[in-house]
Amino acid sequence: MFNKYLILGTVNFGVKYGFRNKQFSQKEIFSILNFSKKNNIEYLDTAELYGKSEAKIGKFNWGKKIYTKISIPEGKFFNIKEELQKRFNNSLIKLNSKSVYGIYIHN
Repeated sequence: MFNKYLILGTVNFGVKYGFRNKQFSQKEIFSILNFSKKNNIEYLDTAELYGKSEAKIGKFNWGKKIYTKISIPEGKFFNIKEELQKRFNNSLIKLNSKSVYGIYIHN
């Protein structure tokens, strides 16, 4: 069954996006996530740049695999390791999770 390999994108959970330029309500998000769980979709794709997407997912308690993206501000000089750790920890707090399945770095 191919459902194990589908990844649900969540940009519309936090910002207006796509051909309808729509942002989903918390009720719609819960409905989408419930449908996904029931149909064995195990992966979510989100990012700190997706507005409140991570926080809205955190309210649901997904409990499955989440990929998130962390962006690095351009033109700033800082300790890259500390900055990534800080941003990663912020994502975990918003996702209400102890871990994620994978992290992507923007920029």
